[in-house]
Amino acid sequence: TVLGEFKATWYSSKEAPTHRKFKKWLTQIMLYSKALNINVARLYVLFVNDDYAPPHPTLLAWELRFTDKELQEEWDIVMRNSYEEGLFDGKTESQ
Repeated sequence: TVLGEFKATWYSSKEAPTHRKFKKWLTQIMLYSKALNINVARLYVLFVNDDYAPPHPTLLAWELRFTDKELQEEWDIVMRNSYEEGLFDGKTESQ
């Protein structure tokens, strides 16, 4: 099983998907992967203007592989931040 995520953006494709501006996408994918117990994801991105040199639409794709530890660490970071921001009370349905 592979998770699929599709995006369209005006961002430049330079340094995708490792540049920090794409971090929110990777976090989203990692949280979905954790929740679904899937360690492989494919990210498809339509860059409307590619790298702007010259501007033209370009579709790029990556296969991303995560360890259980990476997914758990990302999950823990988001849950801790949510709790600290008052968005989450720290309780689960089983508590």
